[in-house]
Amino acid sequence: MLKKRYTIEEVNNLLPNVEKRVKKIVSLRRKVKNLSKVYVDGCSDELFDVDLLKLELEEIYGKLTDEVQKFDCMGVIVKDFDKGIVDFISRFEGRDVLLCWMLGEDKIKYWCEFGESFTERKPIIYIN
Repeated sequence: MLKKRYTIEEVNNLLPNVEKRVKKIVSLRRKVKNLSKVYVDGCSDELFDVDLLKLELEEIYGKLTDEVQKFDCMGVIVKDFDKGIVDFISRFEGRDVLLCWMLGEDKIKYWCEFGESFTERKPIIYIN
C-alpha cells in the first residue's frame, strides 16, 4: 500500500492533532512500563493481584496499539514511544524523505533520509 506523502505545510497544519495523539502515546507507554515494573517487582507479594494487573496492562496496550494504528493509517511513522518522535513521508528531488518531528517542537524543522537516525536530522533549510 502506498503511504501518503506530506508537504511541510500539510504536516504543520496537522501538528496540533498529532501532538495530542503523541502525548497520549507517550503517556500510555509510560503506564505500560510502570505497570510492567510493578508486575516484575510485585510477583512475590501475597497481596499482589496478578490477574488484575494483566488485565490493566492488556487494556493499556490495546489503547496504545489503537493510537499507533491511527497514525499508521495516516502514513505517519512512530519512531520513539518514549520521546514522542514521529516521521512523515515527503518528496524531495524525486525521492522519498522523512519530515521529522519530536514532541515539544512547534513545527516541522527537520528532515532525514530513510534509514537515518534521529541524530542525523537536517534542518529544513536544506530541503527547500
